[in-house]
Amino acid sequence: MVKKMTKSRFLVFAVGIAVIGAGCRPAVDYTPGIALNPASVSFLTGSETEPLRPLVEQYARKAGVQVTFESKGAVDIMLGLKSGDNRYDAIWPSNSMWVTLGGNSQVKEGQSIMRTPVILWVKRSTAKELGWIGKTVKMQDILPANQSGKLNMLVTSATQSNSGASAYFGYLSAFSGAPAVLGEEHLNRPDVRKKIKSFYDNIKHSFGSSKWAKDYFIDHYDEFNSMINYESMGIEANRTLASSGREPLYAVYPVDGLTIADCPMYYVDHGDDKKHQFIRGLQQFLQSPEAQQEIMRQGWRVGAAGMGTASNDSAAFSPDWGVDMKRVLQPIRFPSPQVIEKGLSLYQTVLRRPIARAYCLDFSGSMEGEGQRQVKQAMRLILDPEEARKHFLDIGPDDITVVITFDSEVIHQWVVRGNDPKELRDLNAKVQAESIRGGTDIFLPVEEAIGYFKSIPNLERHMVSVELMTDGRSDSGSVEEVMAKMSQTGVKVPVYSIGFGDADDSQLQEIAKRTSAKYFDGKKDLVKTFREVSGYN
Repeated sequence: MVKKMTKSRFLVFAVGIAVIGAGCRPAVDYTPGIALNPASVSFLTGSETEPLRPLVEQYARKAGVQVTFESKGAVDIMLGLKSGDNRYDAIWPSNSMWVTLGGNSQVKEGQSIMRTPVILWVKRSTAKELGWIGKTVKMQDILPANQSGKLNMLVTSATQSNSGASAYFGYLSAFSGAPAVLGEEHLNRPDVRKKIKSFYDNIKHSFGSSKWAKDYFIDHYDEFNSMINYESMGIEANRTLASSGREPLYAVYPVDGLTIADCPMYYVDHGDDKKHQFIRGLQQFLQSPEAQQEIMRQGWRVGAAGMGTASNDSAAFSPDWGVDMKRVLQPIRFPSPQVIEKGLSLYQTVLRRPIARAYCLDFSGSMEGEGQRQVKQAMRLILDPEEARKHFLDIGPDDITVVITFDSEVIHQWVVRGNDPKELRDLNAKVQAESIRGGTDIFLPVEEAIGYFKSIPNLERHMVSVELMTDGRSDSGSVEEVMAKMSQTGVKVPVYSIGFGDADDSQLQEIAKRTSAKYFDGKKDLVKTFREVSGYN
């Protein structure tokens, strides 16, 4: 029997490759007798590995084992391992580096199950115009196309997403001259910083999830001509585009900045031999020819690192889409954990495009107690510089941070420009001292935020967003009033809404949908959800 826990979104980050030979094992039964199996096994996974859960369930059913899944982002996985959170029996992230950064000795025996490179997907007509069809493309070709506006692309966050971090370190390596391994000396070079900042300054949208970026691209197909994402995600996008008769994307592999997600599965050692043997058997099953063939059908590469895999599945690996399964990929060698952490901090504080973000926080009567505590804890993670640094949520020197507290009216509006530690701590102190008031109007603070954004000179230099949090239902106002305010001011802002407690999901989902944003369910863990939302701009 198989039981699933509620899935949460998660952001993981690919920064290393485990070399695993697969596809060469005989067809055997890897499942030990039921009497030798544990009663249950729990998995901590990332979004990249979710499509493979049915194969795990298939194996577990045959073994008579109950399996449960929980999803977490890359930062959460790393922090959990650092804190000694070993409640799971197995961990299946998108890359081994997060486990290395976590430094937990109980996490052992990682085995890569499948792989996918992080590449640039471009509408075929654009790739043809740029002369990239069938050609070798380097970052020195991609950068000017981005700077000139010929590429209008979506990316994922380098500090909150697996694919985003992978691309970032690949491009740093390319702009550094493709060294044997990236070092701090490369991160400190002014010419490298200038190129990478120029690249990200031309990015208008950054998302915390590779899947969401893919879905957003499809839903806003006419607004963009390219995205940086996994090869597997682009294949999935092309299947959708082909079914609706739209122009497909073409795969561009930046040869000097290529990175790969290797999706290793780990055993967490609790001294339980039955669980240990079950997970070892599962790893072998997933690496068997039968399972690897199914994995390949879903658009993943299998086999040894380099992955020059011959595939007859043209539906998944179409040459017309630029996907070359016979090409041997040569990814960069990822740097040390110390350089990884410094690089991510540098991205968050210096190299990414500036952000103007408004936090609309509900302090109505229903927030009394646990709701108020969680909101204040979540904002502490963002406004306390030390806490923000731990979670790669640092506010940058050119960022604009707006906090609007509300009940049935706007209670307070506070603004901090830049990242002066004292100003941020003072703002945090104001939030921590805020008190509970009366009714609820979730639309008024959003209109207030839009009005403030309108007053900012050169707003287009920033990625702009609103984060709306509430545990109730609005007593007044409407989405139509918010849309009218956007139309009146010319400020189009995505409103990422977070509901928890007894929140009216329908209202929050509507405002998110109408503003091309996303609704997040924070009912189980509001603080974790706040961190997740911070990857979307």
